[in-house]
Amino acid sequence: MLCGPAALSLPHSLLLTSRREHEARSEYNPSLMDERQYMVRALELAEKGRYSTSPNPMVGCVLVKGGRIIGEGFHLRAGRPHAEVEALKNVSESPAGATAFVNLEPCSHHGRTPPCAE
Repeated sequence: MLCGPAALSLPHSLLLTSRREHEARSEYNPSLMDERQYMVRALELAEKGRYSTSPNPMVGCVLVKGGRIIGEGFHLRAGRPHAEVEALKNVSESPAGATAFVNLEPCSHHGRTPPCAE
């Protein structure tokens, strides 16, 4: 949010408005809150690897299909499968068409484990 003279020069439509005003506009997207909740869950999962992933980062992954979580995973330790692979191992149904919420973009390099993306 801008403060001071810069904020005064912005048109009213660009300033923060109430949720009611957002809902009245066509750009309001109620699914955005769901997406934030899925990312928060990915961060919670990542935290489970806090003391065991070094030198790798802590990563969590949530697979969502049809508005439901169908799989979750996190990176446990260096040299072990990444969060995306763990989430795919734990799916409750086919992941085809699912969306992955990951707190770090999937790796694309070959190291101790294969890449998660091409």
